Amino acid sequence: AVMMMMMQSSNLLHLEESMGMSLVEINGRSYIHSVVPGGLAEQAGMEVQDCIQYAAAVEPPPSMSGSLSEPPILSESMVHQIQTQAREEEKKGTRIPHDQLVRLLQGNLYE
Repeated sequence: AVMMMMMQSSNLLHLEESMGMSLVEINGRSYIHSVVPGGLAEQAGMEVQDCIQYAAAVEPPPSMSGSLSEPPILSESMVHQIQTQAREEEKKGTRIPHDQLVRLLQGNLYE
């Protein structure tokens, strides 16, 4: 299954507060350690012990920029493109390592 969560990069530094979950690393992979009731992770259907297989950062066009409190709204075609890419990566067996996921969520992918 493909679950999507949209968030502003400025909110990514504190996962538990912004995403409603905390992660734990096991053998280089990211697993959900806790889920905050009512948070974004729970709303997206994520559960404790779920393994995060794939993640991507999307930079919407400037015309779609949201406020700091609300993420931009992506078009249906953009959402479909993201979901298709995630499914293709899953079929290929692509898995995101924990350290790369953390850098991605913190907005520091190219460190």
